[in-house]
Amino acid sequence: MNIYIYCLKDPDTYEIKYIGKTISLDRRFKEHLQIHRNRRSKKNSWIISLINKGLQPIMEVVEICSKDNWEVRECYWIQYYIDLGFNLKNTQKGGGRLEYVFSKESRDKMSKSSKLRWSKYPSKNGKKVLSKSESEKRSINAKENPKILKNLKKGSLSCRIEIIQLSKEGKLIKEWDSLSDASRGLSINVGNIHKCLTNKTKTCGGFTWKYKSDVSNNAHSMKPEAHLSPLA
Repeated sequence: MNIYIYCLKDPDTYEIKYIGKTISLDRRFKEHLQIHRNRRSKKNSWIISLINKGLQPIMEVVEICSKDNWEVRECYWIQYYIDLGFNLKNTQKGGGRLEYVFSKESRDKMSKSSKLRWSKYPSKNGKKVLSKSESEKRSINAKENPKILKNLKKGSLSCRIEIIQLSKEGKLIKEWDSLSDASRGLSINVGNIHKCLTNKTKTCGGFTWKYKSDVSNNAHSMKPEAHLSPLA
């Protein structure tokens, strides 16, 4: 199994800002763009600032490792760029887990807690569902909580990346504030539009799709996947 040590670069200055590792470059890049789902950190704040400007970080592979040496190599590259004077957004020196695996005891506790929490709710088609009164109660509580509303608004705005809908001949049809807006407005699957945006398919729904930032920068072919190549 290949494990990739990668860097995230600033699209304006090409300065290296973050070193990470992953077994799936495409999935990890998407996760970085969905920072509203993650905890607040220096790296996430930096990515939010890029997204607010209609930009995305550049992802490049630094080294391809094996499961036997990736921890040492990740630590090496983080320290290497720190020594060169780069202001990395990493909060750790590297070498962490590829993915967290809960122990059987922890899984049993979480399962028991979840079953107990949902035991008071009725079942529908074999699945537990919130009653209408409980759902309304939670909605009211959320709307009255300024912190929840602020976080929801911040997350929603930070993940909006403008995209452009084009004809097969490349003529502009419409600009959309986000992929999800286009999906809802045209009843087209989000995943299918994303495949077109990332050059995995040529068209979707009878249209071609581009990130607005790519078109604005006259870099139509510059997609996240285009950055996923080893450094020389």
